[in-house]
Amino acid sequence: MSKPVQQPGAQKEQLANANSIDECQSLPYVPSDLAKNKSLSNQNADNSASKNSAISSSVFCEKYKQTKEQALTFFQEHPQYMRSKEDEEQLMTEFKKVLLEPGSKNLSIYQTLLAAHERLQAL
Repeated sequence: MSKPVQQPGAQKEQLANANSIDECQSLPYVPSDLAKNKSLSNQNADNSASKNSAISSSVFCEKYKQTKEQALTFFQEHPQYMRSKEDEEQLMTEFKKVLLEPGSKNLSIYQTLLAAHERLQAL
């Protein structure tokens, strides 16, 4: 019998999915009850907040991956911020200003970084 030949692309995709799962399992997840209390201390798995943590952590993980991908895309498109500490600091200052504006909660991380970048370009 011959083994089915697996395409190299399929292997890369499987590896990427496995890495993605490993990455999510290693994330520091803070259950919503702890976030409300602003307590970052570790608590036992018996905590009532941990009952829904499997679902919540998968949502958190997906949001984390999306945010990470969007930030990576922005910095690939605008590499000048990775080359200069001063430029990066200016971008982060504008980024914080954009975050504090009303209506900014609906923006993705990419849109927020882009808005900060555009403000710097207008100066």
